[in-house]
Amino acid sequence: MQNKKIVIGVTGGVGSGKTAVCNTIAEEVNAKLLIADDMANQLMLPGGLTYHALIEAFGRDIVRKDDGYIDRKILAERVFENGGSTETINKIVHPIVIDQIKKEIAAFRYATEDNDDAPEFLVIEAALLLDTDIPELCDRMWYVFAPESVRIARLVESRGYSEEKCRAIIDKQRSTGEFFAAATDVIPTGYGFRVTADRIRALIAELRG
Repeated sequence: MQNKKIVIGVTGGVGSGKTAVCNTIAEEVNAKLLIADDMANQLMLPGGLTYHALIEAFGRDIVRKDDGYIDRKILAERVFENGGSTETINKIVHPIVIDQIKKEIAAFRYATEDNDDAPEFLVIEAALLLDTDIPELCDRMWYVFAPESVRIARLVESRGYSEEKCRAIIDKQRSTGEFFAAATDVIPTGYGFRVTADRIRALIAELRG
């Protein structure tokens, strides 16, 4: 019997715990994960589809001299310091990532293999998912929610950001209300792993049912 094919969009603000949610899904079911940031990073590698465009837009000094790779830390600092640069990098990277995600969804939907190894779920994780038309191609949109104080604490610990920088980044993203309004389901991550995992398991059981 062929598995039901389910596409889930996972979104939320920076520091909300999207990656942890995707990893938990992968532990529970046979799922293929599409992480937008990872896809974007692959495109920035030498020979990638955005490599030369990013150097042209942001300068040759974003390239590391030792290996020719784009230094993502320098690039991120330059984008953060200049608000207009955010629009520039989005115009270069996002259309290609979106196109690749759409191709992956189509391949997943129309795959004809009928075996136990075929993924049952395709999970797409992106902070900017709501800025695209990809949600229309998903069966469910999961909003990963954590209180702002928790998100800031995570970013301070994991990235070494100041609280001021964390708040500046959060303020540039969609509001909690906008995420809630667009989501079909909410995954809480600020109240302990068990709460998060139980919520994910319940939603998976509902989708399978």
